[in-house]
Amino acid sequence: MKTTYHLSKSLFILLFLIICTVKVTAKVIYNPPFEGRTTCILSITKIEKTSKETKLYFHVHFIPHSWIQLRDSVFLADTETGKLFYPIRFEGFDPNKKMYMPESGEMDFSIVYPVIPKSVKKMDWKENDDKSSWQIWGISMAGKKEKVNPFVYQVPKAATDQPKDSGKDFTKDNFFRTDSAYITGYLKGYNPKFGLTTGIIYCCNQLTRQDYPTIVKISPDGSFETKLILYYPIESHIVINDFVIPFYIEPGQHIDIQVNMDDLLYTKYRLNHNIPVVYTSPTADICKQVKDDFYAYGSEYLQTMNQLYQPEAMKYTPSQVIEKFVPLYEKRKAEVDSIITVDNYTPKAAHLKRNREATVLGYRLLDFVDTRDYYARKDTANISLKVPIEKNFYDFMKEMPTDDEVALANNEYSMFLNRFEVNNTLYDETLDLNCNYSKIALSYTMYDKFKGTFLWQLSTLRRIFGDEYKKMIANGDMSVKPNIFKNPVIISYAKALLSKINNVKKPYELPDNEASRMFKKLIAPYKGKYIFIDFWGTTCGPCRAGIEEMAHFRKEMQGNSDFQFLYITGVGTSPSEYDYNEYVAKHLKGFPSVYLKDAEYLYMRELFHFNGIPHYVMVDRDGKIMDENYNYSSYMLDHFLNEKGIRK
Repeated sequence: MKTTYHLSKSLFILLFLIICTVKVTAKVIYNPPFEGRTTCILSITKIEKTSKETKLYFHVHFIPHSWIQLRDSVFLADTETGKLFYPIRFEGFDPNKKMYMPESGEMDFSIVYPVIPKSVKKMDWKENDDKSSWQIWGISMAGKKEKVNPFVYQVPKAATDQPKDSGKDFTKDNFFRTDSAYITGYLKGYNPKFGLTTGIIYCCNQLTRQDYPTIVKISPDGSFETKLILYYPIESHIVINDFVIPFYIEPGQHIDIQVNMDDLLYTKYRLNHNIPVVYTSPTADICKQVKDDFYAYGSEYLQTMNQLYQPEAMKYTPSQVIEKFVPLYEKRKAEVDSIITVDNYTPKAAHLKRNREATVLGYRLLDFVDTRDYYARKDTANISLKVPIEKNFYDFMKEMPTDDEVALANNEYSMFLNRFEVNNTLYDETLDLNCNYSKIALSYTMYDKFKGTFLWQLSTLRRIFGDEYKKMIANGDMSVKPNIFKNPVIISYAKALLSKINNVKKPYELPDNEASRMFKKLIAPYKGKYIFIDFWGTTCGPCRAGIEEMAHFRKEMQGNSDFQFLYITGVGTSPSEYDYNEYVAKHLKGFPSVYLKDAEYLYMRELFHFNGIPHYVMVDRDGKIMDENYNYSSYMLDHFLNEKGIRK
């Protein structure tokens, strides 16, 4: 017994010494502080440092059954010396392979690196140096958060001094108002390593379809600002690379927006997350409501409604679509009424909310009709696509704000409006115009239900603001019938347009600003030539189609001393540089093509007032802008080349 006791005691002492040795040789840092990161999916929960290796423990939180992937070369970099440390092995993770998330949406793994010298204070963890890759910056290897003098953001007095909005609903006299508006704000936790210097707001005056994207300048400290021109209140959002910040603003207002950068990361992956955004505004309540609705893209209701975008929706007949989706809207409508009552919405907020919800249904159903025509041409064997759309399909339109100008404030209204304008059953602008081209009589229409509504008047106004119709009116091939417009604002816009219809566009000098100087450098090598500029992107189907359709013009004009094609794209519209280089080599070889940084391309959008692409600009021999929104067609370009004597 005595021997056994001494042996047990010896083993206990030995075990104790081993544990103590491990504790001495293995330094563990839990939840190490860091300065910034590009992903919310992955976080470092622990760093274990021993005399043989350094192990980083990771926790992943992502959508169940989605996949993530890491390169086997993901490295640590000493922030002071730049020395790189590459993985020895992965534990619980196969690099270079798609790793699918379990049902829980949670995953843990670790990466083992070589020994990190004690002298190293901070490390960056990166897949590569591309800002779109996963990165975590300034990881403390001592486990201590560095004491710094924090930047203290002050909300501008212009924002705080505004009186709170009364919440009264709009009237016919106070919705339309042209005035400037200001947005300021702060990205808490912003790190210059994000490389974000600009954001953009894709503004458009829906009365005229004129785009005016507006740059948002971001300072190194994370504060940002911009000035807008507004013609009526809008629900919109600031787009900063992959991040989106919703807001609501009215002419004359100054709103301030504060958001945590780490929270914004959730919007990049469209994850459900209650993002706390602080709005300082006379209508801060509406800003919050717009924000909550915008970030609800993961809700069961919206996911179901978005099925109307999917090819699978084509298996339904029109009546089956109505039977499936309209009752969902009716249920949602009752929920919205309850929310408005319980949350004590103001009359103005309630009006905007109901319009927002109606547009969700209307845009998707009209888009289904438009998409259905496309699939019917491709899939001639689909029986459901052969079933005609009857008039009662459009009964849902009684729920739409067809005679309500306040609907213009809604962010999705532009898409609803566009789908209404191209639907021949609901709308036909030629009923408002005297024109000398033949009109095809349709089997049935519902014009009598919508003609004269604000929606109809607006659609016709937008039509005559188009270059094609303006030219026909100027040439006398078309005229607007008298008294078709009833809304006073639409009347004023129509009068202003028609009074200038015969004005000839004159080449103009660009303003002296950063964007103009940037553009002038791009066109400098082609001074003395007419320059056809194509703003395009590899991810844009119509852009690629346009480039390929113009191939015969490029072949004819190659080496021409009077005419030059110039192609401009950027990271945002051509995200894969490999795809970009491959496409240029195949279709644009021998012609200048410029690949801009994201911020540079945004400045081009603002300079030439375009939200969508492709967008064409024509420049004269002196570098003046002949047409900042050139309406390209083979006929138009052919005519231009002959008119200017460019063809020899």
